[in-house]
Amino acid sequence: MNSERIALLTLTLLSLVSMISFPTVAAACVDADGDGYGSPGDASCPSGNLPDCDNTRIDVHPGALEVCDGSDNDCNGIVDDGFDVGVPCNVPGAIRNRFVSDATWEVFADDPAGPLPVGPIGFAQSVCLDASHPANCPANATLYGWPFGGWSVGLSDLPGARWIWAPGITGQSPAPILEDYFFQKTFQFLCSPSGIISVAVDNLAEVRVNGTPVGTHGSTNNEQVTLAAQSFLKTFDISSQLVSGANILTIKAQQGDENISQCCTYSVNPAGVVFGGSFTIDGPPEDCDCGIWIDEDGTGQLRMNWISHAVEFGGLQSNLDVASGVLSELRADGGVFSRACALGSFTNTTQAVDTRTDPAAGDGYYYLISGTCALPIGWGNSSSGPRIGLPPSTSCVP
Repeated sequence: MNSERIALLTLTLLSLVSMISFPTVAAACVDADGDGYGSPGDASCPSGNLPDCDNTRIDVHPGALEVCDGSDNDCNGIVDDGFDVGVPCNVPGAIRNRFVSDATWEVFADDPAGPLPVGPIGFAQSVCLDASHPANCPANATLYGWPFGGWSVGLSDLPGARWIWAPGITGQSPAPILEDYFFQKTFQFLCSPSGIISVAVDNLAEVRVNGTPVGTHGSTNNEQVTLAAQSFLKTFDISSQLVSGANILTIKAQQGDENISQCCTYSVNPAGVVFGGSFTIDGPPEDCDCGIWIDEDGTGQLRMNWISHAVEFGGLQSNLDVASGVLSELRADGGVFSRACALGSFTNTTQAVDTRTDPAAGDGYYYLISGTCALPIGWGNSSSGPRIGLPPSTSCVP
């Protein structure tokens, strides 16, 4: 894109404007919505080879926050999993998002909070002691071949949660004492949420939020504590560690030492962890306002993106108009947007693309957004009514 192309947003009641760049997607990766996942899935995609179940929505992909909106946001094959059945999605007040252990969590063999940068070894896999233990063992899980039962914790409060472990581990894999893995996912919030997480483990688990340890469950050297940790969920309040913006949730899971672990393979010395929890945004959805940012797609076309908690978590619809004009005309008209044109009206979507060619050298475009995205936002005024004065009737694209 021409470097002289300029974007100007004029907004009111808007708390956040940010610039976000996305990694370049390799040619073999068909990533139409820019979320890093392709359809079909391909190893060349920036976020891995898991397939994107909706290649038109940047907020829908493996590992995304599941929202009570009638969609499978995290691409695990279950619509609105983790939400209370029969509860409307757009109830005013607290907005809740739930998460569980499943195959969308990245796995690290080395501590991602260590002094040296490390990358993930892949995504978690479902594991079971045998086909009957735990009781909710999924059909595609890896079976260790442990014949003596266990992992009896009840998971009715964590629908969709699975016992997980590192990718590639089978019952025949070596099981070194004190071997550990780190299961990690990043969650984005416009407002600071409260949150809880509940964990069961074989043998020891440590919960971290943004690199800070919150607590542990189980033991590496006490067999009675280890057995108990497999049979009940321990809950941690993680609210004090959560912030607005990015939050990294990490669960470190570890084998026992020589006092409680036996030699050889995972069929003799199995290990796994299961967990789940929720994030809650308290108060009216509009308290979180609306976040808007600008980026480019893979062809260099400029995109306007917006998101709000009322839309993402509350089940409400965004309803926005986008207008644009030429900067030289804006200067000539004394800062009046009289020659702005309409790029379009956008309902229940989170993105608008400008398909026009670049402006003349030394000139640029400005952009105006008006409508409802959590709070009404207007064309440089504080009116509570959306769509005041604009959009113009003339289209930017003939």
